[in-house]
Amino acid sequence: MKRSRLFLILIIILLLINAVFFTAWYGLGLKNRLKGYIEGLAGNALGGKLEIKTYNLGDRQVYAEGVSFAAADSSMSFKVDNLRVRYDLFKFIFSGFRIKHLMSDIEINSPRMSLFIRPSKKAKKPPSRF
Repeated sequence: MKRSRLFLILIIILLLINAVFFTAWYGLGLKNRLKGYIEGLAGNALGGKLEIKTYNLGDRQVYAEGVSFAAADSSMSFKVDNLRVRYDLFKFIFSGFRIKHLMSDIEINSPRMSLFIRPSKKAKKPPSRF
């Protein structure tokens, strides 16, 4: 009788945690705040502007659509239609929080990259023949 009561209390606590997370994620806009934070952090790290159209966060993967990046000096840009990153949190936790055990697979669909090369303004002299 004591075990069943503890189990019931554990289930109720887990349901409350799930309800609070669901309310914060969708109702309070935590999903959009996280998207903005990731765009800003990754954009600063790469030296440009990163945009993500939509994303879904699951227990084993992150799926993003419409990922685009443009460098601050417009020298490079890339777009990806679909990006899927699979990870294993249990392996990450039980390996002692080693980053190399976190991601298991990265799938990139329909990538397009543009590189803009600007010629230098100085005219080079042609090399001498002899």
